[in-house]
Amino acid sequence: MEPPVRMRLRSAAKAQAEVQGGAADDAGRRPESGELRGPEAVPEGNNSAPDPHGQKRPFAETAEGDVGNKVHKMLQGPEVQVTEVLHAKRRMFERDRKASIKATTATIEHVWKMQEEERQNLRLKYSQQCLTLFQEWDVDLQKAREQEKRLARMFHEQHKILQQARVDQKQRLQKMKNLYVQFLKSMEDLGKDQEHRLTDEHTEFREEMSTLQNRMIMDAQQHELAAIEMSLQFLLL
Repeated sequence: MEPPVRMRLRSAAKAQAEVQGGAADDAGRRPESGELRGPEAVPEGNNSAPDPHGQKRPFAETAEGDVGNKVHKMLQGPEVQVTEVLHAKRRMFERDRKASIKATTATIEHVWKMQEEERQNLRLKYSQQCLTLFQEWDVDLQKAREQEKRLARMFHEQHKILQQARVDQKQRLQKMKNLYVQFLKSMEDLGKDQEHRLTDEHTEFREEMSTLQNRMIMDAQQHELAAIEMSLQFLLL
């Protein structure tokens, strides 16, 4: 099963590609209101235009200035479109980055809570076992004391009972020691396992973010090359 972080990053990259494709289609369908048109017809006999000082200028000079302004506007159009697309991509990348960080933080918090629950369950399990052993030990001690009182006159039998009680106590202490060693080993193994999980999650997150960033840079470079080609084509027309 694919990790949830990779699934979320892949969904974000897919949505980003769809938005980029929509933006490119919108740019391609944008009405070419700034296309170069031929000079407007001028009535015959009116081959001059007044200048700001009240003097008349030749009509050729006026038409040349109008054509220059139109060409300037046409060259500015692709640059504005590319700038808008780049700004939209930058905002989308920032939004995807924040969403990825938020999802990763939520995943880490969820893993931390699960690990904390596992540690609590493990502590509770071994605490109950130790408590049971302590209770049994206390009961055995009470029995041993009662037997000491009852068998005060029977030294040999009392000695045997005490020896048996000591053996039992030694066995229970050894069992308790073994449980404690097992508890420490379990806690150490659990810590290593949790550390490996967190390391894998961080490594996978870094790889996904690097891939997404490289993809965004390549898309931006392609759009810049397309804009340069469009500008050169307009200049050559």
